[in-house]
Amino acid sequence: MLKYLIRRRSAAFTVAGLVLLVFADAPALAEPIPDDRPTPRLIKVGWDGGGPQKMLDNLERVRELPFDGHTFKLGMRLQNAFWKEPIPRAGFQVHFDAMEELMRQDLGNAQHNLVMIWCTGEAGWDWFNDDHWDAALHNMRILTELASLGKSDIFFDPESYPKLTHVFGENAFWVFNYQDQPNKDQYSYDDYRKVIFERGVSYMEMLQEVDPDLDILSMYGFGKFVDLLDTPGTANLFQKIKDSTYYNLLPAFYAGMLSVAHEGFEIFDGNEPAYYYTTAEEFYRDTHQLMSLGYRLLPEGLKHEFREHYRMSHAIYASDLYAMNPNATDQYRSFFVQEMTRDQQAEILAHNVYYSLKTSDRYAWFYTENDIDVMTGEIPQGMLGAINKAKQYLKEGRVFPNAIEEVVSDARLAYERKAAGMLKRGKATSTIAVPPPTIDGLLNDTAWEEAAPHSLQITLQRDEAGYVLQEPTTVSFTHGGDAIYLLIDGELKQPGKLKSEGDGRDGDVWRGDDIEIAISDPTGVSGSKQFYLLMVNPAGTRYDAMVTPGADGGAHVFDTTGYNPAWDVAMTFPDGRWVTEVAIPWSEIGGKPRSDQDLRINVLRSYTNQPGINYASFSQTNDGFLNQDEFGTVVLE
Repeated sequence: MLKYLIRRRSAAFTVAGLVLLVFADAPALAEPIPDDRPTPRLIKVGWDGGGPQKMLDNLERVRELPFDGHTFKLGMRLQNAFWKEPIPRAGFQVHFDAMEELMRQDLGNAQHNLVMIWCTGEAGWDWFNDDHWDAALHNMRILTELASLGKSDIFFDPESYPKLTHVFGENAFWVFNYQDQPNKDQYSYDDYRKVIFERGVSYMEMLQEVDPDLDILSMYGFGKFVDLLDTPGTANLFQKIKDSTYYNLLPAFYAGMLSVAHEGFEIFDGNEPAYYYTTAEEFYRDTHQLMSLGYRLLPEGLKHEFREHYRMSHAIYASDLYAMNPNATDQYRSFFVQEMTRDQQAEILAHNVYYSLKTSDRYAWFYTENDIDVMTGEIPQGMLGAINKAKQYLKEGRVFPNAIEEVVSDARLAYERKAAGMLKRGKATSTIAVPPPTIDGLLNDTAWEEAAPHSLQITLQRDEAGYVLQEPTTVSFTHGGDAIYLLIDGELKQPGKLKSEGDGRDGDVWRGDDIEIAISDPTGVSGSKQFYLLMVNPAGTRYDAMVTPGADGGAHVFDTTGYNPAWDVAMTFPDGRWVTEVAIPWSEIGGKPRSDQDLRINVLRSYTNQPGINYASFSQTNDGFLNQDEFGTVVLE
């Protein structure tokens, strides 16, 4: 039973012993971004962080860097809070000693630092278990005390990293994702929101007790749901948030915090989605939307607390915009390197630094990966100059020129066109199966002896970067009577590491290892380019949806409730293999193609245990598996 009971709640009331949260529904009038806000601070975040000792060891360089602060990272175990047992305080002592020494030094530009807190749940950690919460709160208290000693704020990272099994072991999970919770079969989404609200209350009270001057910069916040904030109706809004999977419990935690927030406390929404902004409009639009409507994610009585305590920040994905290696082939967005000059890359970096700072309240954070280490001097030439350029424009009150936005747009289009010509399009012939194969996961049907196997391809980006698929997989096609049949046959070197995700039919099976099949409507009569998406994981859990592409490049609409096709699947796992047989009736995907039509299809196997490779597909992709322009072709004999 919970020992953290309701103490003060203007935003809640009880009925029959249950805590019910009432959420605001009516949109507010938009408020303009003030032009007189102080210039926010640029904070360095990334793989190159370290503890206070690393800053001490490199202090001469750090003083002169154009960053107003850095994040202190104590290593993956110590900086993670969500363990089932408290971490002994002695393990942190070396960092307290270094921080104490650091506070005696002249920090130069690095006056506004933050201490990192991670949120990866150890296997079995449970929000409803008081002992587990006590352990997490104990761990966060120590990190908070370190921040207080260093006159720092908290950098709260609600993302989870369960793939780091060497740190967290098997079955670690995302603590702010309802679908990942170990007891989701016992407790509903609303049950979790209620208990997490209370945990947010106790976390805020701990912060006040340790140091009321501490504030929080959160990597993700309500900005994760900025595109949903104008959804009519609170129930509809939260249903969409629940369906969005990632961070769908985070608003409840922040609601609890804000319900007891003290005067002067501020929480800064780090808005990691700003990683992918390339226009000034995106920074202004989403800042405006979030600060106007973000209160809708809070109980109705907390609208004032949102205005009083919630602030905006933005992220800069610096190592993607401006790679360490000017000839890099594995950037997340390859077009920056492949279609833009180094000077143009520096210009878009300066552009994003400028607009991140311009539209943030106190903090903007500058994120790098891989080999960049600003403290030790491993910095690509030109990166610091871009930062200084952006800051100079702000200091002088000048508007940063937006001409680079068109350059970026043209570069993106040029890369997409080039990539389209480079993609290895899937092409296959489907033989007529007489008799059709028996769907049993075995390879003893004559139909498969006559069907040619086709190797699945890793993405163009990974292919160009030299990645190699460690567990090759093939797909074969045959058809007969009233169905199309597929055989997916792949190597399986570590059967024990296959991961099955998803809670029942139409659950999130794509988050683990799975097989996915996307088929364009063969008849084409809908005129809407709708297609069908079928998935199955190693445990046999299925997902199926009718997908309607969004207008003008908007988000796809996935209809799972109105589409429940009768398709057949069977799997076997013979030595070193994963074999999947599928039968899909034509009637379940719009009908059989005419004699003059080919079938447009893509088939995917996802991988959770191959570094750098998320999936391989029948038709090679560039910008996502669900892009119909990149589907392959199957000719029916």
